[in-house]
Amino acid sequence: MTGLESDIESIAIGGSHACALTTLGGIQCWGSDLYGQLGRGILTGTSGTPADVIGLTDRVAAVAAGGNHTCALMTSSGLRCWGSNDYGELGTGNTVALATPTGVIGLASGVAAVVAGAVVTCALTNAGALQCWGQNLAGQLGTGTTSGSFEPIDVTGLARGVAEVAVGGKHTCALHTTGALQCWGYNAEGQLGTGTPSSSPIPVQVTGLTSDIVRVAAGYVHTCALTTAGGLQCWGQNAYGQLGDGTFKNSSTPVDVTGLASGVVAVALGRGHTCALTTASGLKCWGDNFSGQLGDGTFRGSSTPVDVMELGSGVAAVVAGSRHTCVLTTRAGMLCWGNNDNRQLGNGTRTKSPTQIAIDGLANGVAAVAAGGNHTCALTTEGGVQCWGSGQLGGMGALSDGLIPGGVKGLSSGVADITGGGVHTCALTVAPSVQCWGYNTYGELGDGKTRHRPTPGDVTGLSDAVTAVSAGGNHTCALTTLGSVQCWGYNGLGQLGDGTTTDRSSPVDVRGLSSRAVEFTAGGDHTCAVNTGGGVECWGDNRFGQLGDGVSLADIPAEVIGFSSGVASVATGFRHTCVLTTMGGVQCWGNNASGQLGNGVPLPEAKGWGIRVWPALFAALLLYALALAVRRRSRR
Repeated sequence: MTGLESDIESIAIGGSHACALTTLGGIQCWGSDLYGQLGRGILTGTSGTPADVIGLTDRVAAVAAGGNHTCALMTSSGLRCWGSNDYGELGTGNTVALATPTGVIGLASGVAAVVAGAVVTCALTNAGALQCWGQNLAGQLGTGTTSGSFEPIDVTGLARGVAEVAVGGKHTCALHTTGALQCWGYNAEGQLGTGTPSSSPIPVQVTGLTSDIVRVAAGYVHTCALTTAGGLQCWGQNAYGQLGDGTFKNSSTPVDVTGLASGVVAVALGRGHTCALTTASGLKCWGDNFSGQLGDGTFRGSSTPVDVMELGSGVAAVVAGSRHTCVLTTRAGMLCWGNNDNRQLGNGTRTKSPTQIAIDGLANGVAAVAAGGNHTCALTTEGGVQCWGSGQLGGMGALSDGLIPGGVKGLSSGVADITGGGVHTCALTVAPSVQCWGYNTYGELGDGKTRHRPTPGDVTGLSDAVTAVSAGGNHTCALTTLGSVQCWGYNGLGQLGDGTTTDRSSPVDVRGLSSRAVEFTAGGDHTCAVNTGGGVECWGDNRFGQLGDGVSLADIPAEVIGFSSGVASVATGFRHTCVLTTMGGVQCWGNNASGQLGNGVPLPEAKGWGIRVWPALFAALLLYALALAVRRRSRR
């Protein structure tokens, strides 16, 4: 099998999810999404294949995956996090979980590195200071107390001189620029390395490691340090042999890992296992192997290092999750093995594996990714399209599901862009032409019919050459070379912008745009365009204020209040809209039931109206939505 190959910059593994940072500066994640840790804007449960994290308007420099949350360090040195937030681990000042990236309070710039633990996050600043936030029952924030924090707070005594930080289950460690190592937090298993089982809410010195340490890594209840000589020492819990000293006895002070007195360049710790990357680019692992996380082809644990099968060389990086392991290789891209109950191995199944497997189906590199309602498609660097998920896959047969990426019939090359709708997919070819496939209840495929298509077919009646295409919930729009917009499909809420609410199975012109459109995007049941003057105009559904124009419904374009100019880009969600301004700011309006407007108030809000939708009005809107659902059902 082949996978996410040369386009990966680095990888990160959380408790039951994984993420890859691409060379283009984006992030793709897969695995458990019960708390929004995949960053897809909605809770998908689990996903066995990678998809883009949405809402990252800047390039990403690094990614960190925690127990059930994820953080991205931007090239601007700002920090954004998403996912579980029960203990304030997102650093947003509250405990509201988020499915899209949100800025960490006070860390919009100046961050050098980020590390995410089970329920704690820490950031190393450019000045060498350390700040942490999240749960603190065991003193793992290092503030001298056991009070948690919903936003970054200084670690006692570490205002400068920190070179690296590692966060474990309930403890934290900091490596100083002098080579000394300090740890703090929970210590019942000896994971602080102080020679006692006493926990500490402030940093304390690890016994014997006052210098010559170059790397530190923290597991759930054990810790390891890499010396300047390339040797590896570990301490803490050893119930599974994860300390690698040939015993199953806990140690509250560092012990040497058998056979690894030199030659180690990197180390990764899981819940009960440890892996070391050597100078020969080979990989050795030891400890718990119940799920095959040691990668030696068995499910037998080991208290001393064993070789990972078929990885004699060529390993560039290694990361460990709770019970699975992944590597980035120089020859075969990203490979994973071990536990897979949340599809964290990325091969579309839930079957654990004691041998390495690849992230399926993206053999030639990925140029773009489009996510629809229940499916995902990737545009390869060779101009082909591969899709996976439910229904809209474009394969050889009928509409069906696919756990792993599969080629779209007739689109192995020559595709310039792709877009995914609620139940359909469209591709813009280099010809240029537009081809669509999937469900076609309302004519969203644009072929003049309402018959579903399992394979791509041409959109008919486009008046000019097309430069961009965007698929909404049940409608599709295209931007032409002349700056006009044409739409087709469901129009019960005016989202086609032709002045009617009549569904169209072929393209119709959007009426009344104030000037040429330079960019546009289709949301759930609304559409927006940026014009040549930098203004934004929207049309369609407005029950949640997503048009931002102060009316209940617009079947032709209406200017968004306050944005007649100064807009660089626009993005539409299911029922909300956001713009990126030419000044680099982001503003949003529309539905806010899940906090998607990013204003810290997770209530439905219509920014374009200038008022909040209070509960009574919200109830009325729900009744309206139910009535609309009945109407749609009767149409079918």
